[in-house]
Amino acid sequence: MAAVKDISIGYAARPQLGVALSSFTINQSTDNVTWMGAAAETATITHIGFHISAINGTATTWRAAIMGIDGTGIEDGVVKGGGSPASVTFTNAAVAVGWNWLALANSIAMVRGENFCLEIEYSSGTAPSAGVNDLSLNWSAGWGTDTIFPYTITNDNGTRTRNRTAPQIFGYKSSSKAYGFPYSATYAPVFNSSSSPAIYAAKFNIPSNTAGTYQVRAFEILWTPPTAGTTAMDVRIYSGTSVIQDVAIDTDQVQSVTSRLFQRAFDSDALATLNFNQDYYLAFAPTTTTNITLRGFSVADAIDWEAWRAGQNFTLATLAAGTWTETTTSRLFCEILITDITNPSSTTTYIFQCEG
Repeated sequence: MAAVKDISIGYAARPQLGVALSSFTINQSTDNVTWMGAAAETATITHIGFHISAINGTATTWRAAIMGIDGTGIEDGVVKGGGSPASVTFTNAAVAVGWNWLALANSIAMVRGENFCLEIEYSSGTAPSAGVNDLSLNWSAGWGTDTIFPYTITNDNGTRTRNRTAPQIFGYKSSSKAYGFPYSATYAPVFNSSSSPAIYAAKFNIPSNTAGTYQVRAFEILWTPPTAGTTAMDVRIYSGTSVIQDVAIDTDQVQSVTSRLFQRAFDSDALATLNFNQDYYLAFAPTTTTNITLRGFSVADAIDWEAWRAGQNFTLATLAAGTWTETTTSRLFCEILITDITNPSSTTTYIFQCEG
């Protein structure tokens, strides 16, 4: 059987330039925001999560609830859990600008593929009013290809708008794993060859129950190159602090020096052979003192990566003074394209699931 070829690992933003948050403000008692999706797997959900862009006042009580989706594609208005509703009420004083995880009053058992929605709306207390008692929610991070499922509905005083800008920012989690698209903040390091650190990388590890091997044929990165006419950076794969594969990037050989997705194959005569269950680093090392900018994003807790492609096995690292430092809550918008996946001890075919 031929080796499995060309599987992408990581997460590159397509086709946008990076994070472009979309928000909606609940400033009337008839407003709400609803994220529509399907359960990623069978699990008991204990928390829901959302991203806040602005808060005014503390006199209003809101409700976040898990509901079903009706036949027309909107919330069915019935909180899951029956007499033990999967919901939580909160005031602005209990949350903060940025990402928030809230514990449900009652956990809810959900089945893989079960349609559901997460709705946030006015519950009680002083009615919402613009700039006095309101809540602004970021419903999308805006860097991905538009999706028609999942999607978000913003309800402005009874007028519903179905939004497809992706990824839809919402989350739900069990006691051990996060789902959805939790997002905390944008991440965009600016650095050059004289910076400290001067090398930023995606630390990756492909877990497997076999002692097989693979190769990295190519990569993608979202970045802003320096001006044309320079060899901007080396892209390297490290094992520990040893370079095992690299390619030089020349900014004369790009369409423009603007922030865009960049894909490149390695030009090594022989690609390095990498092992499953071992740490490696896809590293970006500027070769001039002119700044480059990489793009990425962060989550509130390392466990939140379990909701994203490659999970906690694809995180940010930097190299300085011969030592790697990992930042477990951030990652770059980049991917590796792996090829020649082999398992010398078996003819079994292994499928890598890296869905977000």
